Amino acid sequence: MLKLRRILFVCLSVFFSNSYCQNNLHLCEGVGVENFRVPYLQGSIYQWQINGPPGIANIVGGNGTSQILVDIQSAGNFVLSVEETDSNGCKDADSMHVIIHPLPQVDFLFSGNCLENLTFFNDNSTIISDSLVDFIWEFGDGGVSAGSSTSHYYQMLGNYPVILMVTSSFGCRNSVIKNVQVLPKPIVDFSYNPLSSTIINPIIDFTNQSIDALPTIWNFDDSTFSFLENPTHEFSYPGSFDVMLVAADSNNCIDSTIHTINIFYEFLLYMPNSFTPNGDGDNDVFLPKGFRMNNYQSYQFIVYNKWGEAVFTTKKITEGWDGADSKSDLFTWVIIIKDEMGTIRKKVGEVSLIR
Repeated sequence: MLKLRRILFVCLSVFFSNSYCQNNLHLCEGVGVENFRVPYLQGSIYQWQINGPPGIANIVGGNGTSQILVDIQSAGNFVLSVEETDSNGCKDADSMHVIIHPLPQVDFLFSGNCLENLTFFNDNSTIISDSLVDFIWEFGDGGVSAGSSTSHYYQMLGNYPVILMVTSSFGCRNSVIKNVQVLPKPIVDFSYNPLSSTIINPIIDFTNQSIDALPTIWNFDDSTFSFLENPTHEFSYPGSFDVMLVAADSNNCIDSTIHTINIFYEFLLYMPNSFTPNGDGDNDVFLPKGFRMNNYQSYQFIVYNKWGEAVFTTKKITEGWDGADSKSDLFTWVIIIKDEMGTIRKKVGEVSLIR
């Protein structure tokens, strides 16, 4: 009885006589031409045959001899058999079941291939049997990774040959190379009007000024958002708001920018334009009155005469000028505060002292 055995590469696949044959031989699709042989007996003729689906494999050389070449063409199963007829006309035969495992059909998808953004890679490979168990990525810039999904951070513009190698549960490997072009980020910017406002009229108009990019979202830093290209927003309370615009170009490259918008408390003061310090208890003191003055971080009130000399100064919001040692005249006043947001605010005016 002949015995079939496959020895890899340099050695040949062999039928050995006088022993039992292997039941199954496993190969990967795409191995190309394989060698099979049996021990040669002088004067014998060897007839080889493949029994399987059409086109799965073909004997391309050596039929009639003890050694043949078989071209493995596709995945599937077939039986390789040999019949030996010796010089006396005696016959013997053996066969082997050959299983050709499929190669992975390797493919992958990528997105976000923009400078200084994460580029995402997702395996899209298939296999007709077995399963896919191992994924090795080479990103073309020296970076490597593993897994069916991964990401990579490119730091320079350019074209990168990305390789994905996939291994099946049987150990069959295949790979694909795709060119990934890392694209520049869009230039994102916006303008706004007015440049600042107060809580009395806290409405700001925003205009997208990004180059070849459209807004994906506006974040007004007050828990509100907009998806309009050029929104108008009304802030509901004073503060400094870091307004962010996120924009994307036609390649879906994304970038963002931030501008700080100040919505101030209204600097409201009542300042009389004259006073009469005559001691009658009526309009004797020139004293500012205002809104939320107790919340000022700092306060300074100064009165100047017509020569620019300070005739009165105080840092107390309850202290006014009584006009002492001054004659009837026109005076200039200045109030400088640091408001609740830490912003320096200033008001200037004139007052007439009448005696």
